[in-house]
Amino acid sequence: YRLHTPAEFKQRNRVSAGQVFRAVVLQQIIQTCFGLVLGHFFGTGDVYGKEEYDIAVWTVRIRRAQQAVPAILSVLGIDTKTLGQQLEGHSPSLSLILRGYHSGMMISHAPFSAWEIWMAKAIFWVLDPAARFGIAIFFSDSWQYFWHRAMHANQWMYRKDFFRFTPSPLLECSSTARSQTESLFPLFLTDFGGYFPIGNIHAHHHRIYVPYAFGAFYNTLTEAFILDTIGTTLSLMLSGLSTRQIIWFSTISVMKGVDDHCGYRMPWDPLQWLGEQNTAFHDVHHQSWGIKVS
Repeated sequence: YRLHTPAEFKQRNRVSAGQVFRAVVLQQIIQTCFGLVLGHFFGTGDVYGKEEYDIAVWTVRIRRAQQAVPAILSVLGIDTKTLGQQLEGHSPSLSLILRGYHSGMMISHAPFSAWEIWMAKAIFWVLDPAARFGIAIFFSDSWQYFWHRAMHANQWMYRKDFFRFTPSPLLECSSTARSQTESLFPLFLTDFGGYFPIGNIHAHHHRIYVPYAFGAFYNTLTEAFILDTIGTTLSLMLSGLSTRQIIWFSTISVMKGVDDHCGYRMPWDPLQWLGEQNTAFHDVHHQSWGIKVS
């Protein structure tokens, strides 16, 4: 199921696995610190212990929604009281709603029925999370797609370097001074050829022609900040996911990114059943002849 041979892995990639690993670790450390800062200033809600309360809140909302049904149907020209009387023998609960039984009453005066509690549980456990996940996926995927497309369509964005520093003294100093500097700054100066790893917004990622799992997050800090940090933060804020849901969303997103770059097309991989945008599809994008294709 391997898409490339081990020989291609060694010969075609323009960056070693060790360099990629260290760059990815640096990026993850920065993003983790950013997440801790957000959590400190904006806080996080409880991930368990208040489910019954939240279900009760949805039950009250359902009861309030019922109070508005007669008025809404009346605007449409429907005689709700007559219709409610006709349905009394078939559906007592619906009959009460149409006749405005709950209108003008305090929420707590009438006991909640089994179907109201069941509906509240369905909303809390299924419908509400599904809607929030849908919003997060739509925004995050759109953000990633259009930024990624722009970075390939616009050569200025593909090659432009916002934060690139001048070549390090390593390239010109004596061997003794070079070894001393390498011992102090091995990650930045040695692994990145005298440059900090934040230049070339997207071209940096395409130094990998034979993708592998953790190479999925081999990006410049500029690209990582724009696509991952900002994009994910905005998608989570707009969707209003809880802390527990954020963990699930982030885990699945990382798994999908890793799977797209893993270099294996496995028939039992559920992430590759989601559509044609799988490992083989993205592998074409990393080839010199397919970089503008998929």
